[in-house]
Amino acid sequence: MQIFASLIAIFLTISFTAHSFDKAEDAALEKVAIKTAYAEYKAAVKLRDYENILKTAKAVYDLGDKRYSPTSKNRIKLTDNYVNALLINGQHKEAITYLSKKVEILKLRDGPMSEQLIETYFLMGDTYITFYKERKALDAWLKAIEISASYKDNSGRTGRVYLEVGKKLFTKANGRKALSYFKLARDIFEANDDVAGLTKTKFWLGKFYLAKNKLTKSEDYFKQSLEMYEKHAPGSDPLRTNHAFLVQVLEKQGKRDEATIHCQAIGKMGEQKPNSEMRPIYLMQPAYPRQANISGIEGWAEVTLTVDHNGFVKDPVVTETKGSNSFGVEALRIICISSDMI
Repeated sequence: MQIFASLIAIFLTISFTAHSFDKAEDAALEKVAIKTAYAEYKAAVKLRDYENILKTAKAVYDLGDKRYSPTSKNRIKLTDNYVNALLINGQHKEAITYLSKKVEILKLRDGPMSEQLIETYFLMGDTYITFYKERKALDAWLKAIEISASYKDNSGRTGRVYLEVGKKLFTKANGRKALSYFKLARDIFEANDDVAGLTKTKFWLGKFYLAKNKLTKSEDYFKQSLEMYEKHAPGSDPLRTNHAFLVQVLEKQGKRDEATIHCQAIGKMGEQKPNSEMRPIYLMQPAYPRQANISGIEGWAEVTLTVDHNGFVKDPVVTETKGSNSFGVEALRIICISSDMI
């Protein structure tokens, strides 16, 4: 009996040791597999091989799904990689599935008001918009606002979230709803003396009213943001862009002399090189001639012109057209409106 008991003990010990060795070996193999798959993913990214990026990102995600705990940083990182791969390959609905998984991971790890959820909800909203789910997109953006507003002493970020939602609604969805978020952002930035946030918001309010053809309001907001950019960000790209939008608003109102001042301001901001090629400071896109469009006629127009020493276009003449003379008429109209050059 004693010998039999000893054999059982030896058998159990050996069996347990062998089982532990198998688990360790499996873990080592999984680690190697993930490392190899991830190297293939990085190579695909470097080559910008989008199809292979998707394939390898999914392979790494599946391997990590088995190896890593649901709330680990590695699991979240692999989810992000796969979501990005889906998005660049146009698989937006599938991306929503994995963004939803990330939301659940973050909730499980950090709670339902995790700061990291703000960015995730923003991306989810952007993704819904790509296949015209405006209501779901807005719900996702509103969740980002709710989380941001829940943190004390964080009004600055809440203002930025309102501004971002307004921008997204303006550019991607229902523009009318954007105004309320722009105004909320403006009020928060004003209350907190946030100059940078307020400047950006006033610029976007100018763009909003321009799109609605409310030119007086648009001009007012663009001038306010311009003054702030000139004071706090002189020579910056946003300042140049602000001048360009003011040109457009002023031209539409027939304020040509004032528009010219802003064209010249843009020219002075650019690098001046002797004998450099001239380029338009302000250029409107021509409208397709209506009758040619109805008749399905394609064509073009060639125009010669003179640019004086102040950069203004003089004596434009249509020298050749193809398809219809209406292309030449429209070309002259646009050149007469957009006549400032550098």
